[in-house]
Amino acid sequence: MFMVNGWNKRRRHRQQQTQLLQQQLESERQRISRDLHDNIGAYTTALMNNVQQIKQQRGNSRELESVEHNAEQILSSLRETIWVLKHESVSLSDFSDAFKNYCVKVLEHFDDIRLVAEENILSNKLLPAPRAIHLNHIMQECVQNILKHAGATEIKYKIQCDDAFRIEIADNGAGFDVEKATKGNGLENMLWRAAEAQVKVEVQSVLGKMGTIVVITGT
Repeated sequence: MFMVNGWNKRRRHRQQQTQLLQQQLESERQRISRDLHDNIGAYTTALMNNVQQIKQQRGNSRELESVEHNAEQILSSLRETIWVLKHESVSLSDFSDAFKNYCVKVLEHFDDIRLVAEENILSNKLLPAPRAIHLNHIMQECVQNILKHAGATEIKYKIQCDDAFRIEIADNGAGFDVEKATKGNGLENMLWRAAEAQVKVEVQSVLGKMGTIVVITGT
């Protein structure tokens, strides 16, 4: 009986220590998140405002465009880092909603192209935050490629999930030669992120033919 009681006491002590450590880690995550937002976020936003003021006073230039673009990238990466610190995972449906919101926001500046979305999420699985970020980057890169290179009038987004998930992003644009695609198409970066996210990316397109489709599959 003494040995059993001693074992139970040690087990409770380990559980209490583990719980305390988790609470401390969560507190530290929240502190880092606030510090990043209040410091780097504020300075980056101020930098972007300063660029806007200089552009109004002196006109635009390639150098100012570069500074503004870099500041926007810093702010975007910062938001993702803060998001990871605040969330351990995201559901597939919430992830999909966030991507659709991104598309709607981007397409506000393009009157001649529309978004068509289709969802069939039977299993609303959770994506770990780092995986979700890599996957989101791949999908955003697809949209940017369509806007920059395809000359399309429609973006079709489809997501389905049962045991595994499948995401399709297609356009009705000009198409391109996948074999001769360069870094300018972002394909190399997409494939790197696909490896990090443990998903498979397949690009289907033919130069001069109607449209391109990117298929992303994972479990």
